[in-house]
Amino acid sequence: MDIRQLKLFLTVADAGSFYAAGEQLFISRPAVSKAIAQIEDEIGMPLFARSNSGVTLTETGRQLMPKMRKIVDEFGSLEDDIQVLHNRRQRIKMGFAYGTYLIFMDAIQDYVDEHPDIVLDISHYQYEDIVPALKSGQLDLACSGYVFDDTGLIRRPAYRCEAVWGVRSDSPMAKRGYITEEEIHSFPHCIPSGSRAMKSDISLSAITYKKGENDFLPTDLSYKYILNDNMFYLCKLVLQGKAIMPIGREALPVSVEGITFVTCPELECFWEADIYYYARRKPRKAVLALMDAVFSELGGTGK
Repeated sequence: MDIRQLKLFLTVADAGSFYAAGEQLFISRPAVSKAIAQIEDEIGMPLFARSNSGVTLTETGRQLMPKMRKIVDEFGSLEDDIQVLHNRRQRIKMGFAYGTYLIFMDAIQDYVDEHPDIVLDISHYQYEDIVPALKSGQLDLACSGYVFDDTGLIRRPAYRCEAVWGVRSDSPMAKRGYITEEEIHSFPHCIPSGSRAMKSDISLSAITYKKGENDFLPTDLSYKYILNDNMFYLCKLVLQGKAIMPIGREALPVSVEGITFVTCPELECFWEADIYYYARRKPRKAVLALMDAVFSELGGTGK
């Protein structure tokens, strides 16, 4: 017997009929009758005497009612105590651009496990939407491999490694051991959206392209992004020769049969992700502590 059954019993006893109890609980009379019958089956004795005018407690029901009411009252007090404790917990709102959550998720989960007083709200954004959400107060922290406008933002570099591209193993790119800038522009890029990313998935993120002093912004590139949560689907596109997969060298999967990872000698490319907060809104101590913990685990640098 659970607390819901006890509450149902008390409601019926106080209301004097299955119909009146059902109205209070927003359930049908047959559903109330069936639930009470299940309770009586568990106890092995009838709790109510049925009649056309309603129901009344049997002797067994009258004897059990005070104890059931005490249990329900104590449970209600426990719920109140839990709510008080919950209200003391600090809520941190974090937004992630595309697949950047895959980089941070282990470090963030470790921190939350060690700090039960922290409630973490996680949401996923497109690159162009994450900064407005941060500046408007919808987010405490924004994690992204790239932002279109960092005016007023404080950036803390969190993760960076050399970028490589996953290509079909029997392709000319794999056979020669590198990919050209022209080839990078000619293939769609597989990027996971990250909203249902699992720890077993291959970690992917945004790529920052640099050639000399010029930055190549994602919107300026001729290739297209293929955004999807399903890593098996993305790998299948690479295996079919329909797309390439950007990834960090340090995040290479143990084995993806049929896919070879190559560099691009023409471009200085890094696979990276940073954390941002809005300078006009001073971060709470809990927010700063979370950032420090993430940087410590990922080996990030800078403040």
